[in-house]
Amino acid sequence: MGGDDRNVSDGFVDTLILNGRSGDINGTLWKNWERIRLRFGSDLRIVDGHLEAAVHGGGGSGLVIDDTSRLFVDRETLIDADCENNGTIDLQEGSFSTLRISGDYRGGGVIALDTVLNDGDPSISDRIVVEGDTSGTTVLRLRNRGGTGGLTGESRGILLVAVHGTSAGRFVLDHEPVISGFHYFLSKGTDGNWYLYSHGTPLIAHDDRYEVQNEQWLAASVASNDQTGTCHPESAHWVLVDPPRLGELDFDGDGHFRYLAHSDCRDHDRFRYRIEFAGVCPPSNTATVSITIHCPEPPCPGDSGGVPWWIVFMGIGIIFLVRSPQS
Repeated sequence: MGGDDRNVSDGFVDTLILNGRSGDINGTLWKNWERIRLRFGSDLRIVDGHLEAAVHGGGGSGLVIDDTSRLFVDRETLIDADCENNGTIDLQEGSFSTLRISGDYRGGGVIALDTVLNDGDPSISDRIVVEGDTSGTTVLRLRNRGGTGGLTGESRGILLVAVHGTSAGRFVLDHEPVISGFHYFLSKGTDGNWYLYSHGTPLIAHDDRYEVQNEQWLAASVASNDQTGTCHPESAHWVLVDPPRLGELDFDGDGHFRYLAHSDCRDHDRFRYRIEFAGVCPPSNTATVSITIHCPEPPCPGDSGGVPWWIVFMGIGIIFLVRSPQS
């Protein structure tokens, strides 16, 4: 037991310091401590789903976990206190659970969560709910439990951290998992909560080569050679990046184009494009379309029906040979 209450405003701050302690704790037996500190490699598990200390007390009050210590949570748990986490809060044991923090949360360490990486709701996941404000930076360490991957879209993210107060803290993933070609990333929503979203493997834009006669139109589609990924192809839009330098180009959003060359014979031109997507899918790589421009070959002698002939002028000691013009 601590003192008379958990209120630091009376000037009496009762502190419980746990140095290098391991094992299970029954938080309901720890009453009236303004500050609880886990230090020097402490490894503790809350077995009754409740732990309390000062709320909105400031000055390092509440639950403070140093950078060598870990707190295990394996069930629905309320930390009825402010929480400063410089170590690890680990929810990756037992069933999926929610850790609720009634006060403010300050990050500086790691929170380990289990989740099922599918296409969003109703995906199952451990969650953190902060009733107060957040600050600092926290690394989220995720473990996938049987998810097969899927496209969440923009409105079906997997909720990991809910913030009911001012959401000024930053949460980042220790790595961005890829499941069955779906790439998951963390983002803060407009509501201040932190969600896990996924995007698929985008279309892959491939380089193309064409040949065309000068002053003649070339009509084709770059989309026919591009590789389909797991992003929704109906949201794809082909975008011109660099225009050609020697001709006219009409480039449509579905990948169809018309090209008219204006150049010297046997020249080369090119243009570049990429594929962009609506929603959370990233753009594709940039591909190059190379064009070889040909001019019509000049007609061979006799092609138009004329027969070459020679005119011989004989003068005094001189013979002139003159080739006739092509007809």
